Amino acid sequence: MQSLETALKSCQKELKDEKAKLEELKEHFKYNLKLINDRDAELQRYDALFLGNLQVVPEKLNIESLMRRMVFLKRLALFLLVLCLMLENFRHS
Repeated sequence: MQSLETALKSCQKELKDEKAKLEELKEHFKYNLKLINDRDAELQRYDALFLGNLQVVPEKLNIESLMRRMVFLKRLALFLLVLCLMLENFRHS
């Protein structure tokens, strides 16, 4: 009879521990779900801002301005490429 009572107490303790773990997991889940929902809401705000800006940009910029920006970006890309090649040569010497 003693061993049955000991086994019962052991099972009850194990059940209590597992319930505590389950509650902790539930709290972690709720917290992580809130983080995800908050992040999704923030991403939706950024998407709305980005899409709003896309609609405004073509109205404000003319072709000449866009061409100047493209030339600048191409020059910047060329500069960065040359810089990368110089760094690569520096590493190997």
